[in-house]
Amino acid sequence: MAQFSISLQLDRTRNLRFGMKAMSLIETALGVKISKLNLSDIGINDLAVFIWAGLVHEDPSLTIDTVMDLVDEYSSIP
Repeated sequence: MAQFSISLQLDRTRNLRFGMKAMSLIETALGVKISKLNLSDIGINDLAVFIWAGLVHEDPSLTIDTVMDLVDEYSSIP
C-alpha cells in the first residue's frame, strides 16, 4: 500500500501520513474495516481519529483528545 503525506499547520507544521499503520489504527479505533467505512456519514469523532492516526507517526504521545485540542486552537477546520 502506497502512503502519502500532507502538511498541516497546527502548533507547528505536522505531516499527515496514511500508510498501513495509520489505516490499522483507524480500523482499531473505529471498530470497522477501512473498506466498510461509510465516508458519507463521518462524524467529528471519526474525523479526529483520522487526523490522529495520520499524525501519530511523528509524535507517539498524541491522543485523539490532544488532536481535537490542536485542531480547535490552531486550525480553521470546521
